[in-house]
Amino acid sequence: MGAGALAWFVGNVLWSAGVPIHRTVSWFGAFLLLTIVGERLELSRLARPGSMSQGAFLAAVAVYLIGLLLVSRSPEIGLRLEGLGMLGLALWLVRFDIARHTVRLTGLTRFIAISLLSGYVWLGISGSLWILFGEATAGPFYDAKVHALFLGFVFAMIFAHAPIILPAVLGGSPIPYRADFYVPLALLNLSLIVRLSGGIGGRSEVRQWGALLGVVAVLAFVGNTTRTAVETRQTYRGHGPRGRLPES
Repeated sequence: MGAGALAWFVGNVLWSAGVPIHRTVSWFGAFLLLTIVGERLELSRLARPGSMSQGAFLAAVAVYLIGLLLVSRSPEIGLRLEGLGMLGLALWLVRFDIARHTVRLTGLTRFIAISLLSGYVWLGISGSLWILFGEATAGPFYDAKVHALFLGFVFAMIFAHAPIILPAVLGGSPIPYRADFYVPLALLNLSLIVRLSGGIGGRSEVRQWGALLGVVAVLAFVGNTTRTAVETRQTYRGHGPRGRLPES
């Protein structure tokens, strides 16, 4: 996670110096990716991973960091190494993250696991697109590889962690599970499928519909989470600190 913070700092320095966004986006992506996978690595230790799994994780991170450092000197090599590292991390997360076990449970725990696993799939797709279209700096191929990472992977992580993080940050009562949590997640995945298929297939109107659907997914997530938090807070106040929340 410290490497992620350093990547964020470098990205801001480069951006402030006027470096084109297609050259700084790798650093901002590294900030998010390394921070998230660092947190997942800590949680995976609950399952006591062996030395082989830890070695595979470090190897994938090393490939990714080497690619990141090479982007400014040799973009065609650096960007593809980044993609290879992302693909390796996605495979590691699918194999060793605790979500592969908690997905068998029910309620909020299962929703979180499904959100995480869907994000890992999009990370793998993004890595594959970076390998294939690493040199693309604009247009539909660039759009596909960037949104698979920032929207598919990162937002799936946000959807997964929001029911836990928001009450802790805002000091509110816990957010109970609701079946409609899956609606924004389904819309997010559908929007990316439409957007990427339209962009790679050369159909700009389909890509635009996918982009619009992505906005709807994020707004649905914000609205759904806000509504649930407000309703829970009102119920909590009505029953007092010892009151029980209704089952969802």
